[in-house]
Amino acid sequence: MYLPRPLRRIRNLWRIAKIGEVAVKHGFGYLAERIGGRRYRREEIKEDERYTSEGARLRAFLEELGSTFIKLGQLASTRVDIFPPGIIDELKKLQDSVPPAPFEQIKLVVERELSKPIDEIFLEFHEEPIASASIAQVHEAKLKNNEEVVVKVQRPGVEKRVLYDLELLLDITSLAENRLPAARRLGVHEIAEELARAMRDELNFLIEAENADRLRRALSNETNVYIPKIYWDLSTPYVLTMEKIKGTKINDYIKGLEDRNQRKKLAQQLAELFFKQIVIYGVFHADPHPGNIFILPDGRFALTDFGLVGTLNKTLKSQLLRLSQGLVNQDVDTIVEILYIIGIVPDDVESSMLSAEIEGLFSRYSYIPPSKIKISDLYYAVSEITRKYRIRMPQSFALLGRCMAELEGLCLELDPEFDPRKVLEPLTRRFFADQVKPTNLLKGTVRLLQENTSLLLELPKQLSQVLNKAERGALKLRFEYDRIDRPLLRLNIIANRLSFSIIVAAILVASSLVMQTNIGPYLWGFPAFGIVGYILAGIMGFWLLLSIIRSGRL
Repeated sequence: MYLPRPLRRIRNLWRIAKIGEVAVKHGFGYLAERIGGRRYRREEIKEDERYTSEGARLRAFLEELGSTFIKLGQLASTRVDIFPPGIIDELKKLQDSVPPAPFEQIKLVVERELSKPIDEIFLEFHEEPIASASIAQVHEAKLKNNEEVVVKVQRPGVEKRVLYDLELLLDITSLAENRLPAARRLGVHEIAEELARAMRDELNFLIEAENADRLRRALSNETNVYIPKIYWDLSTPYVLTMEKIKGTKINDYIKGLEDRNQRKKLAQQLAELFFKQIVIYGVFHADPHPGNIFILPDGRFALTDFGLVGTLNKTLKSQLLRLSQGLVNQDVDTIVEILYIIGIVPDDVESSMLSAEIEGLFSRYSYIPPSKIKISDLYYAVSEITRKYRIRMPQSFALLGRCMAELEGLCLELDPEFDPRKVLEPLTRRFFADQVKPTNLLKGTVRLLQENTSLLLELPKQLSQVLNKAERGALKLRFEYDRIDRPLLRLNIIANRLSFSIIVAAILVASSLVMQTNIGPYLWGFPAFGIVGYILAGIMGFWLLLSIIRSGRL
């Protein structure tokens, strides 16, 4: 049953209180008290967790809250630009593995979504899943034409539970911003909204299918990679049918690869494949851990799991490549310039402060040979600086950092002397050389003219109008002060509460007068309209008091 937003928030209070108790249990009582307005006894905090790291306590907290929060933690682990390394390392340890749902439930979902009995669609459908997580489980199957596939099916009831938990998360972060200046400064509600959007995307399997097709189209000219086929006629937001990959997981393949030269060659090929995705095509698989990369019998790479796929337009790609070059060359001015171009920098941050911070960063690497410096480490270090100065970077920046970290780790496992710059630099030179080719410059100029033709045609007329108004003394300038809405908002809230209070008082007075008239109909021997008025005034008064208490301004 649909409930209005105010009633849903009342319903959520009990669950928020339980989350507060779990927060206290894992050493976050100081936050629970500030946000929830309730005092907790110190002995409620677990002794064995009081002195563990904050990241470990956060991981235990999310694990106890359940599958939705575990998945949110996994999504948060991709945002190296928001969360510090200690938190990221612990969030990566979150395991989203649950017992599989009964096959009868899964069968009902498949048949409902594909509008046919399962036996009419599949020649075989294995009842035991090959993977089971909180949102979905994966089954092997065979189509009527004998093609082998894997079918990802959303667990029954999971969408409703996840959306409910996301609403709780947004309520909690909204309360946090109202009551904690630090939360307001960090923008925790905006961060939560971003994670909630990513979580909602996880619930829609068609987004993963589109990611796979987008990557396949981008890599269509590459002969050493294979992207599994999506069966669109057998895919919906709740069911995803994909070609089964018949290969060996790369970590198992590496174990049997003893020849040093072969390992070096494989590392080179793997790095070139992913750097091409980033630099040349602007579409890249952002989660290249060993479980998502297979080696086919013919030696090609095959990629799976397309939940995290990053996209870069030409402008952002150019800026990120310039940032990479600046990091490798320790060019402070270029790095600061790019951070201002692609990030949202608070007004109180001075470029000189950023420059000094980045120079301090490079001083830590001054005695390390360039070939031994990981590009991913430099990205993480820059992310640390952006967090310190509250600079919001685009999500592509975070996905790129994650991709680089996973890729470098895998390549270094293959070849301890692997230097990513030897692969990245030629591709970067190729990209910038393509940018200045006469044909590309001409295309860019034509596109710019097409986009701005109407503006150029209207400019003389608009300029003439401005000069005419200035000559007549009728030119007006409008100034906007972007923070004036805050005091106005407070005044609006005060006026609303005052009006609400007057209405409650009026209902009470009117009800009392009705009770005195002794006019029917009657309820429990008293005038019914008077009793209804008292109940309505009581509910409204309670709601007003609750809203004042929750605002923290009682």
